[in-house]
Amino acid sequence: LAPPDCEAAVGRGSPVAGPHNVPSLAISRPLGGSSSPHSPHAFAEGYKAQPVRTEVLTLLVGTWNMGDSTAPPNLEAWLPRDAYDLYAVATQECPDEHWPLAVESHLGSNYVRVTERRMGGIVLLLFTHRKHASKISSVETSFTPTGVLGVGTNKGAVGLSLSIRSLRVCIVNAHLAAHQEKLLQRNLHVQEICRHLRLGLTALDISNQFHTVWCGDLNYRIDREREQVIQHVRTRAYKLLYAHDQLQAEMRLTLTLARARALTLALALTRTRTLTLSVTL
Repeated sequence: LAPPDCEAAVGRGSPVAGPHNVPSLAISRPLGGSSSPHSPHAFAEGYKAQPVRTEVLTLLVGTWNMGDSTAPPNLEAWLPRDAYDLYAVATQECPDEHWPLAVESHLGSNYVRVTERRMGGIVLLLFTHRKHASKISSVETSFTPTGVLGVGTNKGAVGLSLSIRSLRVCIVNAHLAAHQEKLLQRNLHVQEICRHLRLGLTALDISNQFHTVWCGDLNYRIDREREQVIQHVRTRAYKLLYAHDQLQAEMRLTLTLARARALTLALALTRTRTLTLSVTL
């Protein structure tokens, strides 16, 4: 990247799931005047920054606490076929050991399973369209329990990481502590998951290495009486609910969550989120 005494010509990319936008290209040149042939900036003279070729891929992230029930025979309403380039399918309290096969069968032969990870009932699957399979590398998976005595697999997270060409992505499916009063425990679970998921360089936590997507049954609550919440849901007064959402407050106050980005309000009651990934060719 250009040093402070230079101006940079930057080709723009738009990675979407991390704390910073990373320039796809930066060529530096000195401010004013010509540089010495031995100047570190001389290489840039006479060259123009060229547009960086990128490819836009769509990633559907879906999460569902199945409550130990079986899946419906038709998943189209939740996972529309042939609509996205990649599908990340996260479930909690999933009792069905054949669930990965059910999702694979639903998506059809145009998609291949990149990887999967299960810890008890917490399951994370990743599928890609066949035409993008050769662009994916460095696939890793990991898990971290945070349940009873710190080893119970009813709570915790599974995660996966991969490179899509040069874009490094991590997806975490977490099931955090339940109940209104367990806010501190939820925050501690997030910290443990960040520290102990063994993905990429183990000396760094995941938020410092990847464009990271969190999903799952995070169990953060709305700090209002139950009757008030139900009434606001019925009247679609989502802004009032959002204003008292524990997760939003923690994202403002807690260092571990401060780098996370809020999902748009329109998705308050849905179980899917679509992300656009800009990949440098």
